[in-house]
Amino acid sequence: MVENARTVYEPNGTQPWHCHANPTLFLLLAGDHRDHPRQGTFDQSTLSFVYHPIPHPHGGEHGSRSMRGLNIEYGPCPQVTWSG
Repeated sequence: MVENARTVYEPNGTQPWHCHANPTLFLLLAGDHRDHPRQGTFDQSTLSFVYHPIPHPHGGEHGSRSMRGLNIEYGPCPQVTWSG
């Protein structure tokens, strides 16, 4: 199962440390984003993806422009039962 959420973040905001329930990709569509994974801090380029595996915490900062992006979360696959 894949869930998508288009998100808009206010300028000059922060995201506190958090974890996702499932592996997540974030595509930065516009604005400024500085990601804070455990490995260090980096500025994400527009139209690039950041992968957030579970259970690794991360946080972030938004620059002076509002940040727009697409979160793509991969949930567990449904069970398929074959008969016959």
